[in-house]
Amino acid sequence: MMITVGKIVEMLDSKSVKEVSEEIGITIKKLREILKNQGFYWNNSEKSWEFNGSNIDVALELPISNIRSTKKKQVSNTNEYNVLQYIADNLTISDIECIIDVTKKFGDNNIDVTNKLHEGDIDVSYVLFKRVNNEIDKDIVRVRKAYPISEELQKNIDDFSKKHKIDKQELIELALKDFFKTYN
Repeated sequence: MMITVGKIVEMLDSKSVKEVSEEIGITIKKLREILKNQGFYWNNSEKSWEFNGSNIDVALELPISNIRSTKKKQVSNTNEYNVLQYIADNLTISDIECIIDVTKKFGDNNIDVTNKLHEGDIDVSYVLFKRVNNEIDKDIVRVRKAYPISEELQKNIDDFSKKHKIDKQELIELALKDFFKTYN
């Protein structure tokens, strides 16, 4: 059964937004966004959904599967993990190279990411980030162990972890997985 905006509005006459969202299988936020984008708003004094758009007939007949969200997913610059997750999900290395080329063409000399790319920093960080997300199961039980290592090796781990923004435990787990894959 195809659900239209009109059907949703009809359901809202007798049910709450929460009940309707659960029944049709979308989030409350998405349901409200769909209604708002089609010209509907909640009139608090009347305790009902009202229409203030231009053509109610078109709005009511529109299937919700045809409605695209007008809001873009926000990426917080303060949370590097979200930014890296967004990049990992949406950009490839060739996309990043294209962005760098465009940046160079417009003369932005304040950043020198081309050298970083050719040195491998961006590529290594991206590959490590993808590997951590794909190869390390965050749900398995972890055992805490302490093994003495040299100060130099610890400094290398700290520096590498900071440079590529990867958790030290995840870095060590990846390194051990690679070691055992090679020598086991």
